[in-house]
Amino acid sequence: MSVEKCLICGHVIAEVNFPGSALGRFDCPVCGAYSASEELAEDGIDPHMVPSTTRYMLQAWVKRRPIQGLPMPVLTNQTCADAIREVPHYVPADKMDQLLLAYAALCERPGRSCAQDSNLDYPYAFAAAWDECHVYQRWLGHGGFVEGSGTGITLTRAGWERAGQLQSIRPSSEKSTFVAMWFEDQMDDAWNHGIAPAISDTGFQPRRVKGESHPDRIDARVVAGIRTCKFLVADVTGARPAVYYEAGLGEGLGKSVIWCCRHDWENQLCFDTRQFQHVLWETPGDLRVKLRDTILARIPGLARQP
Repeated sequence: MSVEKCLICGHVIAEVNFPGSALGRFDCPVCGAYSASEELAEDGIDPHMVPSTTRYMLQAWVKRRPIQGLPMPVLTNQTCADAIREVPHYVPADKMDQLLLAYAALCERPGRSCAQDSNLDYPYAFAAAWDECHVYQRWLGHGGFVEGSGTGITLTRAGWERAGQLQSIRPSSEKSTFVAMWFEDQMDDAWNHGIAPAISDTGFQPRRVKGESHPDRIDARVVAGIRTCKFLVADVTGARPAVYYEAGLGEGLGKSVIWCCRHDWENQLCFDTRQFQHVLWETPGDLRVKLRDTILARIPGLARQP
């Protein structure tokens, strides 16, 4: 064991190396527990991929994982950058609600209390610093949602009711994946035996608007699906302008986009996107394996554990 600094916030902590592994585990009282690749542990987080102004979002993503029932993450520069892209941009009222949900998870049930320290808890609120979190703590107290001070806090009846309401409206879209692809019938095999099962293999729910029966206009359903999805898969086989539009909309909304293309269309990739890594495939079975592995590697929280 050696004394080190947290790779995310710089807090002095103890680093515990995994026996026989290049990975190191970091337990930070602010950011929570995580392990890091050898490259990240030696060189630190790349400021070009993860600017200092967005580090608080990475803190929230790591710190909140245990209360969401998610495993300890393995951080690389790419994982950090992808995680920040996945974190919602909450307004202050929403941050207060997220802090309440964190307290509810930590208390577990009425009658129990949890520790309260804005110096350490601010990632629970997606706050940039402790003083911002302190404001949300005050708001929760003034609203009658929590009681207590110092090191202990409990939820009131109103607090548990509010937490229940927030949990009930939590979008199922946390598992939704929007797929933008050519609607030509020749692509149905790629969808049925490649893309859809690959997404399902990773625990997500694939969705494309082709074949959906709905009274809304198709463009409205496309925009709504992109706004609420966890990430996008964009297969640019056929070089359809609509697919590029949908992928661009997703990028603009901060969604991760996984690009795919059938090998015989590779030479027709759009100039503006050809620099992105594409899953190049030949058969639906080939697509299923490659896309599944890419999702596991790219989407935060799904990287294979050592």
